[in-house]
Amino acid sequence: MKWHRIKALILRHLLIWPRNLEQITDTFYWPVLELLMWGFLTVYLIGNGLSRPSLVTFLLGSVMFWMIINQSQYQTSITFMHEVWDRNLLNIFSSPVSPWEFVLAALIISLIKFLITLVILVLAAYFLYAFNIFSLGWYFIPFLFSLSLMGWVAGIFITGLIVRMGQGASSFAWTLLSILQPFSAVFYPLSTLPDWAQKIGLLLPSTYVFEGMRSVLARGSMNVNYLIISFALNIFYLILALLFYKWMFKVAMEKGLLTKFN
Repeated sequence: MKWHRIKALILRHLLIWPRNLEQITDTFYWPVLELLMWGFLTVYLIGNGLSRPSLVTFLLGSVMFWMIINQSQYQTSITFMHEVWDRNLLNIFSSPVSPWEFVLAALIISLIKFLITLVILVLAAYFLYAFNIFSLGWYFIPFLFSLSLMGWVAGIFITGLIVRMGQGASSFAWTLLSILQPFSAVFYPLSTLPDWAQKIGLLLPSTYVFEGMRSVLARGSMNVNYLIISFALNIFYLILALLFYKWMFKVAMEKGLLTKFN
């Protein structure tokens, strides 16, 4: 892999990003809107004596953490989709740019965008609801990395699907994580789910992060095994996603499927 080619792809997307209203909306408007809706809901419930102030902490923490997964996955997938919509995909892969250089550039672009989104969410939560995400202490860093990694795994998998199946698979960029969200114990303990759903939840790295987050916010500590299992699952799924991505590109190259995107 050559850094100058990766850098060129990153600059291409970052330079047009501020001029694209759709991308600005996806990066800022929707995440902030969701934070506002959940935040004002919890304020209303507390004001009417229907919940405890700690509910704000749990819900806003869950919303912000889920946004980390969602944004890292979405921004990874949408980088590929923008090349498809611009009918530029064939031009890119007719050049020396390799599929691995492209996916690495997409991950870096995703990282930059979702970190900016996270800063906006952290500031909004602090000034509007007095919620400080850094109350999680040093746990915040591994939580952040684990959730980002899960989002990237999903983004790589979705990109592989689109390469093989065409634009018909692009809907997964908006729906895949929504399917997994109920099993990730985002807003409630895993024990709330029925047995069959708990078994699915135990296979998701995000479940251990959200369970750990609630434990830290409630008691100030947690079982470190949550982090170990979360990272182990992420690494396992990352290897599978990369192998799947490589396989899908190989099939697409052999069958000339990339020409369909033009």
